[in-house]
Amino acid sequence: MLTLFWSLFFCASAWTPRNYHIPPISFVPRDNSFAKSTHGLNTQINPLSISSLNLTSAEENDELYEWNLTKAQLDPLTLMLVKYQSEIFTTVSHHFSEIKGWMVSFASKKIDGIGSPQLIVHQHNLENGLSLPHIIFTNNKDSRFYPTLLQFHVFDETASVVFMSSRNTVEIATFTIGSAKILKYGIVLTEKLSSWLGTTEAKQLGDKLYALWIEAGGVWKDAVIDLKSNLIRPSTLPVNISSSSLSCKKFSNDRCFGFLCSVIDESRNTVSYHLFTGLSLPVVLSSSETQKSNLMTIFAYDNQLVLIAGDNTQSTIEYFYEIWDLKGRLTKSRTIFLQAGFETRLRISQDNAGGVYTLLFEGRNDLKNIYIGQLLSPSTSIVRDLIEL
Repeated sequence: MLTLFWSLFFCASAWTPRNYHIPPISFVPRDNSFAKSTHGLNTQINPLSISSLNLTSAEENDELYEWNLTKAQLDPLTLMLVKYQSEIFTTVSHHFSEIKGWMVSFASKKIDGIGSPQLIVHQHNLENGLSLPHIIFTNNKDSRFYPTLLQFHVFDETASVVFMSSRNTVEIATFTIGSAKILKYGIVLTEKLSSWLGTTEAKQLGDKLYALWIEAGGVWKDAVIDLKSNLIRPSTLPVNISSSSLSCKKFSNDRCFGFLCSVIDESRNTVSYHLFTGLSLPVVLSSSETQKSNLMTIFAYDNQLVLIAGDNTQSTIEYFYEIWDLKGRLTKSRTIFLQAGFETRLRISQDNAGGVYTLLFEGRNDLKNIYIGQLLSPSTSIVRDLIEL
């Protein structure tokens, strides 16, 4: 009877799940306001929640945005509703993170009394509704250049901000969440930047970051960055990759870290995947179904790597995953987990224990058919990552 119920319902909902640890179950909002979202739905972790985000006002002069965030907290084992929680806060951009009771947002903008754009951070306390004075990270004097936030990482209460301070220079600064003072200014990573590929947390080594980038002349560099001592030791990598279609995705937990970079050879219409871990020479994945598909996201899973991809057909998208070890060997082959129509929207997230969740819904501002499921059970790793597809 249970199998029949799922099959009938999923067929009517224009999507079919397979190979889930916990198959997707329906989430019914308590009122219509949750489903009428200006910015859709997302999953959040710590604790596991479905969040509905609404922009309520925007002050153009001050460039402040006011938001209403409603969260439905779920039990991570049963995926059943635990409680609702609503928060109102302000930000300086549409990109922000909730960290230890603070909503943290960054913007590159002109500051009163300063002629050139600067990179700032805005912190809004969710408990008392107050905001701290902005922290200014840059001393930019080029009126035509806007400093760019590249990455943002948090270790305990210390935040590390990786940013482009000039057209070829990448720096790192740190501050304490809930404080308006910078702990360390401009730690220079490179002044010869050609292409930025990213930073990820190297928790396996302690409070460190792992960075990957390309310098002028096509020279690939990486470095493990010690945030306590400011020690940076860049290394030149034995990589000869030249492609205008290059993209890298990061992964990290307490057992592994690194980047998976996809390189498209347009002349041959092929894709190769290169794995960078900082602790060994780069390796190429030996063979992968994803080379014919759209690679969406990756996750560290224990000491392995989960690749999630999708294939488009005329009427549906077929989503699947593979699992690889860090030596580039396939340990779990292509496993289809979902077939869905183009009207179905998908979010994928991973919690601290390594469990991978999917959130499915339809619509833009009037959302319906909301379902959440657990694709992979928690591993022994501790992971913090959230990726929206």
